[in-house]
Amino acid sequence: MLLDMRVIRRQERSVPGLVEKIQAAMDASDLAITTICGKAGFSYQYWRSVARAKDPTMSEENIRGLERVLGVDFGVTFED
Repeated sequence: MLLDMRVIRRQERSVPGLVEKIQAAMDASDLAITTICGKAGFSYQYWRSVARAKDPTMSEENIRGLERVLGVDFGVTFED
């Protein structure tokens, strides 16, 4: 019997101005920032720590959650 093995690939991408783009989209939304964060799958406290960091990092899953909730495309892509 052959066993399946999961292979994990991690990629990082630097996106200049992304924190500001996210904040502007949040500010333009009719939803409260705490609601946006919750619907995107993370806490408001997490967002504040990311936004205030000198080297902010956020998972692709969280970026996609924000795009879904806000109805925007932040243009974050990864090469295969």
